[in-house]
Amino acid sequence: MSFMPNLTYTMDKTYTFGIPVDKTNQLLFRTTRMLDGKWVWANTQKVYKNSASLRSSLYLKDVQFGVMLQDKSTLYNSSWDVCEQYHGNYPARPREKVTHFIFKGTAISRDMFTSSYKKDPCNFSKFQLNHLRYSKSIQKSFPNLMKLMKQKDTWLKLVNHKDKDAWTSTWADTTKYAVKNLVNYDSSWLIPKNAKAMELNVTIRPTNKRDTNGQSTIRTVFNHVLHGNSVYRLSRSHLRSHDTSGAAA
Repeated sequence: MSFMPNLTYTMDKTYTFGIPVDKTNQLLFRTTRMLDGKWVWANTQKVYKNSASLRSSLYLKDVQFGVMLQDKSTLYNSSWDVCEQYHGNYPARPREKVTHFIFKGTAISRDMFTSSYKKDPCNFSKFQLNHLRYSKSIQKSFPNLMKLMKQKDTWLKLVNHKDKDAWTSTWADTTKYAVKNLVNYDSSWLIPKNAKAMELNVTIRPTNKRDTNGQSTIRTVFNHVLHGNSVYRLSRSHLRSHDTSGAAA
């Protein structure tokens, strides 16, 4: 009898995902079942023989990042000061001992993910945002206000102002890029600090083959505030510039 993984996914429950370092096109989901004392992992991109599969879009909050080692133990690291690999204070952890990049978080709704972004402070009123900047007749009715705003260079800021949410403020990285970009040249890992929210866009391909060719994508909302046109991204340069990376594993 074939063993089918349990693909139960419920709001407000904590779930763990993993990306194998040797098959970075895969996004794995740790199920609630155990076999021979070990957790059963399912491929999120696969539709199993019992027609079971996860939904194509998954959302998490309070996300922790880490790695899985060959002995199946997991290492989560959310502090930059715990192991500053780049200053040589601790020995390197060989890449071949790391089998998966992993992260876990609490399941949330799409709306909760959308509203998770901490917006830049907005000093404009609803009248200015919704009416004044779009209507020439209204602009003519408030000549003193228009003159003052142009003198203070706030008119251009109003015209260019865009309301941001988690979708417009994040970059969708493929699973392959996420793993590749978090491994340093010396084979050490740059582990992000905890993230506020995450969206997993799963590429589901009904197939009986062991591997799937599609790549799922990850959008991550960190806790720092964005400025200008910058976006959140699971990249080494972004993590370091905002001190959102933990120690190298």
